[in-house]
Amino acid sequence: MSFKPFISKNIVALVMVPVIIGGHYGWYKLQEIETLVTPEERAKLPIAKFFKNNILSSSSKD
Repeated sequence: MSFKPFISKNIVALVMVPVIIGGHYGWYKLQEIETLVTPEERAKLPIAKFFKNNILSSSSKD
């Protein structure tokens, strides 16, 4: 089985998915630096609200 047709057909996804994941990870790491983002501002992040309301509350119900 040759991977060349698969890679040439899906090159955009193979490049962009890691780029998007890396960008989100980099943004998250920047948000952890207190000189850049205060704890009050960090609490207002939509992703923080999502995890606080959905993920943490569902795991505490178990």
